[in-house]
Amino acid sequence: MVIVALKEAGEYTKAVVLFDVLADQESWAIKALAQKGLCLEAIGRYDDALATIRAALGRRSATQEESVSLRYLLARTLEAKRGYDKAVEVYRTLEREQHRYRDVSARLARLNQTEQSGRGKSDKEITRLGAFWRGWGQLLRGTYGHGSSAAGTNTHVNTDR
Repeated sequence: MVIVALKEAGEYTKAVVLFDVLADQESWAIKALAQKGLCLEAIGRYDDALATIRAALGRRSATQEESVSLRYLLARTLEAKRGYDKAVEVYRTLEREQHRYRDVSARLARLNQTEQSGRGKSDKEITRLGAFWRGWGQLLRGTYGHGSSAAGTNTHVNTDR
């Protein structure tokens, strides 16, 4: 999909416009809004990203799995905006409802540790480092840039950065 290629190439502003168009189609709305939120966060428009993610969460068509993924994305965006207290609330809810969901426990532990010490790496630094190592791992395995599911069959909202 061209829009995802734009996002992956760092053309976030162009991708946002196209994700808006795609969001008008009900069958793509949740995924498009989630991806738009990621793009807005990437360019530092945190309030717009949060509003977009909340709009996706407000859609009745969101499945349980998409709702969980969107709440995770909401927490990560709050964390990136340095809204740590609100992020912790969302992470705690996710941990309570979805035991062992992604890296929620690690993020809670890090936020609690950062809160106690008053210092630590920002979410952007950790996210970029994680993306760097994921990319290298994919490159070494020969899977870089290759999706594992057929188009239209994946109901998971991709929140990886």
